[in-house]
Order: sequence, then structure tokens, then C-alpha cells
Amino acid sequence: MAVADRIVGDALQIVWQTGGTVVRLDGDQTTFDVTWNSQSADVTAATDGGVEEKPTIEEISYSLSSFYDSAQGTAWVNVVPGAQGTLLFGPQGTTASNPKGGSRAFVSAKSPSIPFNDGVVQSVEFRGQGTMLFDIDTATW
Repeated sequence: MAVADRIVGDALQIVWQTGGTVVRLDGDQTTFDVTWNSQSADVTAATDGGVEEKPTIEEISYSLSSFYDSAQGTAWVNVVPGAQGTLLFGPQGTTASNPKGGSRAFVSAKSPSIPFNDGVVQSVEFRGQGTMLFDIDTATW
């Protein structure tokens, strides 16, 4: 892949929709990780000679770490453990035809880190609910 075609995280936009409120959680993020995997069930028969597994249900999780920006303070009040909504993200922003990802989710953890001599970092964990609504490899804004 040519460097000119590489997607860089500085254009990332994250949209959290909860209780009729829509807030953006991007801007000064340090990392945003998405894990989309499948659980499996053991279907090994005695004669297989090795483990055989079949995929069962999807599992989705999101992890966001961002420097705390006091101007965004009102956005963070909507991100509390137990809050439910839809988490959408655009690695290249939300302009039409850019990749789009996301699912229904709830906030499972919120962990501010307040170091003595560095920027305050807000870390948030989301657990996806159901299946992935928008796959960034096929869905667009």
C-alpha cells in the first residue's frame, strides 16, 4: 500500500448516540481499538484426532483512550457505565462514501487516569450488542 493511500487515525470520528443525545468522542484520542470476533463451540468427535470448533456468536468490543479536553466535558457526561446506545466510527471522518463502522453498545467501564505531571486521559470500554451493524470494509457514510 502506498503511503498516500494509508488511513491515519487523526481523521477518526467517533459518534455516541444515547437517549436521544448525539455526542462526538474524538478529537484528542490516543487510541481507538475495535475487536470483532466469534465465539466457538467444541464439536470434536472421538475419531477426529484433533480439536474441531465451529463459530457460534459474534462478540464486539471497543476501547477508547483520549486526552481529557475540558471543552468536551459535556460530551463525557453521556458516557457512564451502563449507558446504552449506538457507537459509530469513521476512520476517515464522516464524509459521504468514507468507511463506517459500528454497532449497538453499552458503556462497560470508564477509567480516568490523572498523572502528576502529564495530561489527564479518559479511557472508556464499550461492549457491542448483537451483530456489527456497519462493517468498515463494506459500509460507508
